[in-house]
Amino acid sequence: MNKYTSFFTASLACVSASCVIEAQSVPVSYTGTLALDWTISGAKDPNACTQCNVRSIAIDLRDGRGNVTENDGADCGAFATTIRVSEGCYKVRAWLIEASAT
Repeated sequence: MNKYTSFFTASLACVSASCVIEAQSVPVSYTGTLALDWTISGAKDPNACTQCNVRSIAIDLRDGRGNVTENDGADCGAFATTIRVSEGCYKVRAWLIEASAT
């Protein structure tokens, strides 16, 4: 079972249980940027993305309580991205997304 199957199953469970999910937009004051870069097998070669069947990278920033504060992503072949952040300490989680994933 991959990450997407797990998410889909959880979403179906929520719908069948008649859950209501509400979201609010809270203004955020960004005070800086976080620069991330990555390699595949130690190189920044776009051909490695194709060879490894990788489409993109997904990035989550979590605050001290483990809450996701930012979601971002980039094309695999970019090998670098920046994310605007507010002042604070973050844990960063990043993973590669297969080209065949939806």
